Amino acid sequence: MTQVLVESYVASMAGHGASAVTIRLHVSALRTFFGWLVRRGLMQGNPARYVSTPKPPCRLPSCVPSDSIERAISGAGLQAAAIIATLYDTGLRLSELLSIDTRNVEKWRHAIRIVGKGNRERIVFYRERTARLLNSYLGGRRGVVFPGLSPEDVRRIVYAEFDKLGVSASPHRLRHSFATGLLCGGASIEATRQLLGHKSVKTTQRYIHTGMPWLMEQYERATSL
Repeated sequence: MTQVLVESYVASMAGHGASAVTIRLHVSALRTFFGWLVRRGLMQGNPARYVSTPKPPCRLPSCVPSDSIERAISGAGLQAAAIIATLYDTGLRLSELLSIDTRNVEKWRHAIRIVGKGNRERIVFYRERTARLLNSYLGGRRGVVFPGLSPEDVRRIVYAEFDKLGVSASPHRLRHSFATGLLCGGASIEATRQLLGHKSVKTTQRYIHTGMPWLMEQYERATSL
């Protein structure tokens, strides 16, 4: 058994329509098996060790239609409306939403200071509609903006409001919708990266649709700097 034979096997699988995931699983199994043979002294080397496998296709994040989001906000109770509007306007992660404290809310410019993954601090912004909802919901209260809620509580609230409209939604899908809306509206990849709190612009590329050549061009320009 040689590496060339394993590579021929991979090429044959691809030629017969096997998916990238299937090929990677097969090669992984071969590496494990040949590694076992090597450890027992039955083979001198692992012929699958350096065999390249195709990368699985990147699944594009699914989005919630903007009109459905606006309808959900309009028809929800105050707490639910404030949660949905804040998630959609800011693109915050669920954990970040629950960490918002009024001390970090700059009402005069509709901004929130967030410390996200890796202790990276960033500023996110929200619209006038969300400002009114937050002001009404807080009612002058100070401290954590959404106290007493667990991540699962927020997921249930978001799901329930969109389920009334027959739409599938979650806090994470609202984050995707925020990112896609920015890019489709002409925001740069770098600006979107900063607002999302991504460490690398390569993470932000998930939001680039292959049907949007100008977005791909923007991404390639940003990553070549």
